Amino acid sequence: MKFFAAVLVMLAMVGFTAGCGSLDTKESSFGDRVVEGVISFHMGGTEPMPADAEVIVKVVDLSSGNGRGEVLGEQTIVNPSQSPIPFRIEYRAEDPVLRRGLNIDARISIRGKLAYYTANAHVITPSNAQDMHVVQLAPLGRTIN
Repeated sequence: MKFFAAVLVMLAMVGFTAGCGSLDTKESSFGDRVVEGVISFHMGGTEPMPADAEVIVKVVDLSSGNGRGEVLGEQTIVNPSQSPIPFRIEYRAEDPVLRRGLNIDARISIRGKLAYYTANAHVITPSNAQDMHVVQLAPLGRTIN
C-alpha cells in the first residue's frame, strides 16, 4: 500500500510540474515601445529654420481601415534646428499590430502652414523596430524618388 501511495504522489508531482517548463514568465509584449530616429529634409540653404517652425512626428496604425489611422504615439518639436532633427516616440502596440506594420508620419509647419511632409511611407516592423530610423521629408507639392 505504501508503494502504491508513493507512486501516486510521484505521478502527481510529474503531472503538476510537466507544464511548468512552458510557462511564459516574461512580461507581456504589450508594453511600452520606443522608436528613435531623425527627420531629414532640405531647405535649400544653410540658414536655420524659422523660430516659428514646428515638427510633428507620429507613429500611426493604418490597419483600422478608416483612412486616417490610429495614432499610437506622437512627439511635437517646437523651434527645431537644422536638419536632421532627432525624435523619440514612446508608443504601445501588441505584436500582431507591429507585424502588420506601423507608419511614421512627420510634418513640418512654418508660420502655421504645412511646408514638409512624409511623401513616402516609412514603415516600422518587428525586424526594424529597434533600428535608428531616417525619415525623409519632401517639400509640399513634391515627392521623393
